[in-house]
Amino acid sequence: MAAPETPPAARRAQASERVAREVLNFMAAIERGESLAVGLPLPPGAVGPGGAVGTNGGGGGGRAAPTLEQVVKDLPRIQVEENSWVLHQTVLRLIGGGADSELSIEAVFAPFSPPPSEKVLGPVVLSVPPTADKDLENEADVEGSVLIMDRGVCTFASKALRANAAGAAAAVVVQTHDVWPYVMEDSKGEAEAGGGLNVPVCMVSKEKGEAIKAAVVRSAAEGKTIRAELSVSSSEKDCIVCQELYAVGNTLVRLPCGHLYHEACLLKWLKLSNTCPYCRRELPSSNEAVERARRSRQAAGGAGGEEEAWRAFFD
Repeated sequence: MAAPETPPAARRAQASERVAREVLNFMAAIERGESLAVGLPLPPGAVGPGGAVGTNGGGGGGRAAPTLEQVVKDLPRIQVEENSWVLHQTVLRLIGGGADSELSIEAVFAPFSPPPSEKVLGPVVLSVPPTADKDLENEADVEGSVLIMDRGVCTFASKALRANAAGAAAAVVVQTHDVWPYVMEDSKGEAEAGGGLNVPVCMVSKEKGEAIKAAVVRSAAEGKTIRAELSVSSSEKDCIVCQELYAVGNTLVRLPCGHLYHEACLLKWLKLSNTCPYCRRELPSSNEAVERARRSRQAAGGAGGEEEAWRAFFD
């Protein structure tokens, strides 16, 4: 009789614990002056350089080398505040419109908007114009709705303010680039200057956003209405290097692969290795030989677009 399959959440927790042990052992060994091959095993299901998928063993080639200093400086820092998405789990569920339109999507909450005290429910309406960069042509349909807007043309805060003024129950911005997860910011303080927001705002990935829009168009053609339920709840996430929970006041660093770490934990690691501690995706290295090997592996693996993806992340 086959043994029962381990639930996905438990597998992820086991992988994180194992990676944390490997990372700490790896860092300690390098600090002792030992020469190690960079190539810790990829966690099961993790995607490594060139798209390699981890199993229960194996690793990359090359040698441990520091990450290029300028790349480290340019990595996005996140200050954890009470409204930070890091401390919340945001889920958008599509309801109605047929079984093929039922979706449950993990979203990223915008820290400049108020988290709802309870679930928000409303019909899904696509913004006209799609980027909500000017007055909404379908404003009469927006009140009480979950408004879907594309990223681009104007700031996130200005989109949110238009949704707020039109009486939307919630605003969802669709990421138009492949970088994910992505945290929306209001660096100019437009939301507060515009009188503040009552509407919760979140972002969904490019893939999920396109699926939402397709479902809305399909359902409308069939005379059906899709409704969306947005829920935001407290969530605990931890740094796999130190195993400590993220908390208000922490400074985090996000790598282009999307993985987050405490700044102190990650910077110590990147001085030794040019890979993500979890998925092993490579960053540019200050070691010329290692950097040549990295670019060679990208070319051989058909990952020529990966370099453009890194540049887009830092631009």
